[in-house]
Order: sequence, then C-alpha cells, then structure tokens
Amino acid sequence: MKELKNFKITMLLTIAIATILSLKPLSVSAHSPESESEKQYVMIDAKTGEETVIELPDDKSNNENFFSESFFGGNMENLYDNTKFDTYSIIGGDNRSKVNNASLFPYRAIARLDITKNDGTKTYASGALIGDRLLATAGHCIVQNGERIKSVTLEFGRNGSSVYYTTSDIETYILRGDYATNPTFEGDYAFIVLKKGISNITGHFGIQSAISVGDTIYTAGYPQDKGGKDMYLAQGTVLNVETDRVYYDADTVGGQSGSPVFVVNGGKINVVAIHTHGTYTPDAVGASNGGRRIEAGLYNWLKSMSYVD
Repeated sequence: MKELKNFKITMLLTIAIATILSLKPLSVSAHSPESESEKQYVMIDAKTGEETVIELPDDKSNNENFFSESFFGGNMENLYDNTKFDTYSIIGGDNRSKVNNASLFPYRAIARLDITKNDGTKTYASGALIGDRLLATAGHCIVQNGERIKSVTLEFGRNGSSVYYTTSDIETYILRGDYATNPTFEGDYAFIVLKKGISNITGHFGIQSAISVGDTIYTAGYPQDKGGKDMYLAQGTVLNVETDRVYYDADTVGGQSGSPVFVVNGGKINVVAIHTHGTYTPDAVGASNGGRRIEAGLYNWLKSMSYVD
C-alpha cells in the first residue's frame, strides 16, 4: 500500500510535553537502576477495583535477552511497506506526518484511549497492542491526579471520525503498586488486559529488549496539537539507553503518552519502549523525549500468563 509515500516535512518547532505529575526537564544523564523492592506490580480488576499483588519471577537477567514476534492480523492485503519509512529531520524541526490510512498494519494495532476520569471529565492518550489481549500504555494515562481512571474505550486505528476497531471490554489493569503516590519516570508504564483477544483483527506489535544508541526508532499516536483524533508518525534516533529507559529525538506532544516506540527489523515491527514524557527544552543541545523499557522480570511474568507470545 502507499500510505507513507507522500509524507511531507513541515518545519515547525514543537514542544513535546507529556501530561505527567511533577514533570521536570530531563537530560540524557544516567539514572540509577531501581532496586528489586521498588518493582512491585499490581493487577487491578477493572470492574471491582480489587487489587492483586503480582509475584514476579526471580529473574536477575538484564534487558538484552527477550523477544516476541509481531503479528499482522486483519486483512493481509493491508500491510505496511517498510521501504517507505523514510529519513526525516529531527528535534528542531517538526517531522511528524499524518497517517492517512490507519487500517494498515502497524497503525491498526495502535489505539486512541478515550478516557473517563473519576470526576466524569474526559481525556485521551495513546497505546499499542503487544499481545492478543494486552495493550501497553503509560502509567499516568491510567492513574491521574492520584486516582485510577473510571473507564476507557480503546479506538484502534482511528483517523478523524473513522475507527478501524473499538472495544471497552476491559478485564484488568497492570501497573506499579505505588504509582498513585510515587509517580516516578521509572514507574510510568501500565498495561490493559482485554477480556478477549483481538489481534486477529488488529494484529499486534512484537517486543524487543535490545536497543542501542544510534538506532532508528518510530513512534505513532494521537497528538493534542493536531486535534487528538488523527494519528501521526515520527522518526528519530536513539540518543541514550539506560536499564529502565531509552531516550530519542523523535517529535511528540501531549496526547502521545503511551504510544509505542518501535523499530523495524527485517519486516518485523517490535516495541522497544512505551513513550512517557517529553522535554521542556526541545531546542537545547541534547534535548530528548523518553520512554520506559519493559523489564525482563515483568516480561517473563506476562509470558507465563500468556499475555505475550
């Protein structure tokens, strides 16, 4: 298909800011890895709110040793052409391009999260299916102002008024147990478990732990400055890699929190991080946006539960 062929670069300065509590300017300097005691996760029943502590396997391995396959799903004629992921300019010029046909893979596996907060007000974010019924997003999309959201509807492959597939059939949320009271960058990711698998309709991303400085990455989601109902794609370069996080110069703004940060390897499309934050200083030397990597222990638990392949 030809949806990526006519991308145009609009040279506009963009400030990429994620709606995270107490957001501060970031640099690419190293952070200390979290201790095992800080890495407690909970599974929350979407209907009752009942919490169950997740016992992760005792896995001391690093983040360079796991991989799961992407799955196209849906109409096999509607596939991306990876030769059309062209090279663009980066931070300092807005390289985001509208995705004109979100029914193509991998875009149809990316969701706009239509969120209702506890006070009844509405907001939105982004997320990506990484298993048959597992969607990855940012922690601050599920917990806002210290409270878990009331409900969410997932609109896969939305462009304007057109939606490829939608569901609100949510079973549970998975997130850091202390995120409501301790919303750290390292804890800022979450997962939504659906009651039934949908990857035969949407497809899903693979997961890849290995990522290096200089690698090309992509991210796509629903930026608020473009109205929040159209998907935009950006390309960038990895600037720094830490145990828990990866930093890059792909352009993002609010609304794209929870977007997949992905790579294209030999026709396979794999998530390497979940986009969580931007920077207040996009014109500064070394400015970067950042995302949370999936840690080995959590990945192995998700695999043991058959949430990922």
